[in-house]
Amino acid sequence: MKVLLVGTDETLITSIGELLASNHFSVKFAKSFPQAAPLFWNWKPQLVIVELPPWDEEPERWEFVRRIREIVPVRVLSLIEHGKVEDRIKALELLADDAVFKSASPKEVVARAKALLRRTASISPFPKAEIYTDGFLFINFSTRELFLGGRLVKLSSKEFAVLECLARHPRQILSPHKIADLLSPDYTPALIRHYIFRLRKKIEPNPSKPIWIKSARGRGYYLDKPGRPFYPF
Repeated sequence: MKVLLVGTDETLITSIGELLASNHFSVKFAKSFPQAAPLFWNWKPQLVIVELPPWDEEPERWEFVRRIREIVPVRVLSLIEHGKVEDRIKALELLADDAVFKSASPKEVVARAKALLRRTASISPFPKAEIYTDGFLFINFSTRELFLGGRLVKLSSKEFAVLECLARHPRQILSPHKIADLLSPDYTPALIRHYIFRLRKKIEPNPSKPIWIKSARGRGYYLDKPGRPFYPF
């Protein structure tokens, strides 16, 4: 069984990880959500144990976990700041299968993890889905959402349509005319170039030197898969 641990409390996360490993679990660690995203999509753990900050301080981290649960029914055990009873209740209501205070002993956390996995051992948490991912960039065609390193990027419907067209033909060069033909009569080559420009501004660390939506001079555009993209969040 694979368990991904996400958190910044190094002492706590390491203690839980070592105890899981001694119980024959395969364990990987991430200190942040951008680090966790590629591990989640590429390694495909059965359980994620995540240290959550207080809801009123960083609600976007809670939102990321909630959206993962909407896309893939992976099991989540949340570690909550001691005494934050309302946060524990909110975690159970919104996004977690179980939630414990960080003051709990690593033995209790591991026991709860085992119980969760026993109850769901026959469930495959990664069914085939309408998605595209390179481990950092994640596109859900069903929900029409784009995530970068776990961060939701808001796109207009037409921006998403152009991105989806490229993602369904990865590393295949498509001219603006071809993309317009694949979409609908509402699109023109000029509009395609405009939406590519807008997508790069939203997605690329440096839009003038794109690492995802690349150009083939005189031929068109294609979606590439960079090895380890840097992103400042």
